[in-house]
Amino acid sequence: MRTGRFFDIFIFLVLGTVVFQTGARAQKVNLARLTHADSLIYEKTKQQEILRFLGNVHFQKGLQSVRCDEAFFYQKEGTALFRGNAVLTDSGRVLRADEIRYFQNPEQEKALGHVVFRAKGKQIRCGFLDYFDPEKKALATQHVVFNDSVHFVKLFADSVLYRVDQDSGLATGRPRLVKYDSTGATEIEIRSEKLAYDGKKARAVALRNVKITKGDIVALAVEAQFFSSKNEVVITGAPLITQGEDKMRADTIAIFLKGKQLERVHLKGRGKMTSKVHLKKKTLTDWISGRDIWMFFRQDTLKRVTVREQAISVYHVIEKNEEKGINQVLGDSLTIAFKKGKPEDVRILSAPGLSRGKFYPPGAKIEPLKP
Repeated sequence: MRTGRFFDIFIFLVLGTVVFQTGARAQKVNLARLTHADSLIYEKTKQQEILRFLGNVHFQKGLQSVRCDEAFFYQKEGTALFRGNAVLTDSGRVLRADEIRYFQNPEQEKALGHVVFRAKGKQIRCGFLDYFDPEKKALATQHVVFNDSVHFVKLFADSVLYRVDQDSGLATGRPRLVKYDSTGATEIEIRSEKLAYDGKKARAVALRNVKITKGDIVALAVEAQFFSSKNEVVITGAPLITQGEDKMRADTIAIFLKGKQLERVHLKGRGKMTSKVHLKKKTLTDWISGRDIWMFFRQDTLKRVTVREQAISVYHVIEKNEEKGINQVLGDSLTIAFKKGKPEDVRILSAPGLSRGKFYPPGAKIEPLKP
């Protein structure tokens, strides 16, 4: 049976309900009110009764609105299918897809194809999305891209579970977080096996096999916490940072960024930095250790290091491309200035009688200094 637009509007705008006559008993299916459709088709089979709406379909139910090219209502199942440029809006959230299937009890939507979900200033793009209305949560799968445009953060994963009310998400399946600037250029990238993101605090926690990349700087750890608003990353679990042939280790490492540039690195507890020096056919190793090490950078190049608590430095003295010897110093505090990646000035601060220093000729065996 096909009816014109006038009869469609009369049924849904006046009654707001569809009545299916089944034998001697009438059954009601509560639907959103139809505000427009080009035509309506009613189909009845042994298994199902279907209302089909075609052309510029629009339904309204309170704050909820649905627009699509065609819609199907399945009375027996209590479900609806919105197909073709489907858009559902409801209390600040928007769901777009090639098709959206609606389930009445409990309320749930399944979106398929070119899915775009928006809520709380966040956007999710994916292939499939399930939205559970009572729990206010969305499960996105297949090539998921989660975008927090407020804090310039994007999250890529196979699957993201996003809780709208809490503004938090959990990404699994090769998750990758990218912090970008206002031009869209990448500032830092974090990969792990699992990644949780808190949109309210702009904070991410990456777990297991964490790899952080920023230009030629790579950090590895078991766990990382990223604070987007402070541009800070804290890594734990055998953390290691490499920049070229330089390596940094500690119990905990904090990385501070300033826009695209690395600003500071803090090594906490049993910290050590090693650096390679290439001289003719030889490769030498300088190193710094201590319980509390601060490293300061300019344009991603190391400029100054401050070491406190059990501070030790071993560095090679190079003059005119020739090795002159090795300096070993120990004190309560060391400050080392670098030029072109090489120590230029070393200052030792310590209580009287506690600082130590020793010079070794080239190739000599270094013996540990004792306080």
